[in-house]
Amino acid sequence: MEFEIVTPEWLKTNIKKHNLTLEQFAEKFGNSRGDISAYCSGKKELSKLRKAAFYYFFKYIEAIN
Repeated sequence: MEFEIVTPEWLKTNIKKHNLTLEQFAEKFGNSRGDISAYCSGKKELSKLRKAAFYYFFKYIEAIN
């Protein structure tokens, strides 16, 4: 599946690429900054659902820009 490319490194890269802070990104998903930081560091595992949500969020952002 397309979203399987989502890894902690991929997530960090895309957050930075789109000039988002961890706080801004967390707000969009109803998460805390700490949760997003844990996903980015690999301390918290990315579920398939979360990977898909993050993947399609960035696909949408790229499509509208």
